[in-house]
Amino acid sequence: VRGFLKSLFKKMQAVIKILIFFIILNCFHIHLINSKICTAYLEMQDCTPLTSPPITPIPDCVIDSDTISNYNLENSFVQIGDYGLESSFCPTYVANLVDRLERKYKKFSFIFTTGDNNYWSGTCDSIRQNIGSLYGKYFNASTQCVNPDPYSNYESFLSRAKKFLTRNRSLVKQRFFPCLGNHDWDTFSWAGSNLPYLQYFNYLKYMSPLSAGGIYYTYSPLPDIQLFALNSNYKVQHDEYLIQKRWLEQALQQSNATFKFVFFHHPPYSTTRHDTPASYMRWDFSEMGATAVFTGHQHAYERIYKSNQTTTYIVNGLGGHPWLYDCKYCDEIEEGSTIRYCDSHGALLGLVYKHKLNGSKKIDFCFYSIESTSTEGATIIDKFSI
Repeated sequence: VRGFLKSLFKKMQAVIKILIFFIILNCFHIHLINSKICTAYLEMQDCTPLTSPPITPIPDCVIDSDTISNYNLENSFVQIGDYGLESSFCPTYVANLVDRLERKYKKFSFIFTTGDNNYWSGTCDSIRQNIGSLYGKYFNASTQCVNPDPYSNYESFLSRAKKFLTRNRSLVKQRFFPCLGNHDWDTFSWAGSNLPYLQYFNYLKYMSPLSAGGIYYTYSPLPDIQLFALNSNYKVQHDEYLIQKRWLEQALQQSNATFKFVFFHHPPYSTTRHDTPASYMRWDFSEMGATAVFTGHQHAYERIYKSNQTTTYIVNGLGGHPWLYDCKYCDEIEEGSTIRYCDSHGALLGLVYKHKLNGSKKIDFCFYSIESTSTEGATIIDKFSI
């Protein structure tokens, strides 16, 4: 009897362990069902062609009364991302918004982009259609762009292409500063300096280390602002990854600018996760000296402050690609996220102010949505200062 009871007790222990295992597994399954990581499309925007420009006044980008009383507006600029699909008409709405903002806040000193300047494959024709037709007035592009042939002789190709490339192009006339998105890069990533993006934006090579050729670069469009464009298509396994990181560290250290803006395509932090956040780009930008980091790729807008960092992180991929990514119905919110928006497209405006008495500078930002339910007006979604 004693042996039987001992055997029965062991069997009961095994059964209880199995039951506990299935209870835990069921609870975990219920958690997965009830929780939501924002990996999905939210909706596709239907942007009908604009027949006439909106006439409704754009709301003022005013952070506080102190700005109005004690500061003078000196310069303005705009950031856009993921806009290069002109055929969907949504990028035209954003370009129209940018044009109206420029008329309101004087001539922009510059525009910078956070990648995916054209969809889908980064060819010369795609670049002309999706970039030049919308923002061509802000820069002087190369008049010649030839899609590279993987079977051609590179040296021969380069010598032919150089006949069409303008040398010593003046940077004074350039007000448009892009960075590479995956759709600008993937198809011709093997082409080096023959990348159509680099042929078209051939002025970028004059702002770049010789070895980079415009793939990453730095430029100061204003005395107080320095831009640092990176190629986040370089991953840890690429030799160029560490070379680019070391270049950025040195360039930021040497910069005397008040505002140091680093921008690239893939966000290191994001609540929207249609693609996994680029953890390989989680560099210590605060320690490096970056004032703000601007990214795109996720078709949403988000402002993030990470603990123990002074750098502001902005995700803005709402430049016009019709598919918007979910940022609203998420259980997992990125730590430090202060605002998320994904209802419509838009652009981020920056206003540079100078204090009337002490001469100090500050920048006020407003993210304007086109509110695509109407072709009129614009809505301010977010306001912040740096």
